[in-house]
Amino acid sequence: MSNETIVVYTDGACSGNPGPGGYGVIIKSTAGIKELFGREEQTTNQRMEMLATVVALENTPEGSEVIIHSDSAYLVRAWREGWLDKWQRNGWLNAKGDPVANKDLWQRLLSLAARRRVRWEKVAGHAGNELNERCDYLARMAIKGGDTMTKTGYLLVLNKDEDTVMYVDIAARRIVKTIPVDKNPHEVVVSPDGKQAYVTCSGGDTLLAFDNDTMTITKRVTHPDFRFPHGLAITRDGKRLLLASTRSGKFFIFDLPSLEVKRVYATGQESVHMVSLTPDERFAYIANIRSDSLTLFDMEKEEIVTHIPVGRGPEGVAVHPHTNQVYVANQHDNNLYVLDPQDHRVLHTLKLGTVPIRLMMSPDGRYAFVPNRESGDLSIIDCGRPWEIKRIRVGVWPGGVVFDDSGHFAYVANNKTNDISVIDVTTLKEVDRIDVGIHPDGIAYLKC
Repeated sequence: MSNETIVVYTDGACSGNPGPGGYGVIIKSTAGIKELFGREEQTTNQRMEMLATVVALENTPEGSEVIIHSDSAYLVRAWREGWLDKWQRNGWLNAKGDPVANKDLWQRLLSLAARRRVRWEKVAGHAGNELNERCDYLARMAIKGGDTMTKTGYLLVLNKDEDTVMYVDIAARRIVKTIPVDKNPHEVVVSPDGKQAYVTCSGGDTLLAFDNDTMTITKRVTHPDFRFPHGLAITRDGKRLLLASTRSGKFFIFDLPSLEVKRVYATGQESVHMVSLTPDERFAYIANIRSDSLTLFDMEKEEIVTHIPVGRGPEGVAVHPHTNQVYVANQHDNNLYVLDPQDHRVLHTLKLGTVPIRLMMSPDGRYAFVPNRESGDLSIIDCGRPWEIKRIRVGVWPGGVVFDDSGHFAYVANNKTNDISVIDVTTLKEVDRIDVGIHPDGIAYLKC
């Protein structure tokens, strides 16, 4: 627990109500002064005031004392006068029996405040308070300036139905290069230094290596036990590549950069599909769709430890970067399971959309993003609770998901609308679409 006392000022603004909005935040701590700001295209002044406070708390350590200064009477009174307690007891209905406005942001604030010691201070707006005025300035500059966090880098997009891999410049929204590949390119992983990418072509039963500087294929690997090669993972030292082969039920370890097969394991499971490493890389989890199980693999001993039953149709799997809890998205029962990292008992079960097929953690571990293929939306899980706090409508048949290195933006490949949804992680909204090839699925992020 942090013993630090952090002073925060927040403000929000809107050009029209509703209309384009912005927020500004100042955080004063022992580390210095930090300024944060952002915008939404269509919002309200109240939402911007609340979002400023959400962003502020998300950028303070859990357990710290946070003194929040706001000129929003609505926000401060809700906490000081017990409005929130009454709304929750009434099932999020206000005194008139109407649904409470901005419930999603209130719930995010409650979750964040529960893990900090928060005090609220009302300040007069536009009354000469230097830090309040500065927050107002940041919010209004955000409105005028468009996106305040720059979308940079490249996306590597795999188009399954036209058998191509595309390099896409995110800022320019432009396809830089299209490379014909083997049939049904499916999954992709990037080396830690960003120089190589590895792609499974499930229909062609091949593994391809790419040089990202020259945007060319450098190696093509085949193997008798490649039968629909699929999920990939790579170790942080860049020396081992893990691959799950769906129809052979086998699991491969390759030496890098040679791409020589080090060992092949018969799992005895059906539809061996996706792979995720623990943060310390001691273990790997392999999702087996038709066996309703996860295979636990010991990376040090290089042996299969056990198979863990987990719901029906597990496909998406990820390990939380801080708690080591294992998150599993099941496409046949539409559930997300959170497993204890020690004994693998189910700690939490969350109902998602229809046919969740992937699962990706944000770099800071705050969120898990789960695309639901059949319902065409993206479930956003607050990992601190855990709880589905929002469901975003995206394109048809969302599939692969990736975050940029900063965690400011996420990108979702929409299989049937042939585009990429751009998600602003601060506001948890879709802010753009980028057109790509036919049936994009696997997706990776490359820094400039």
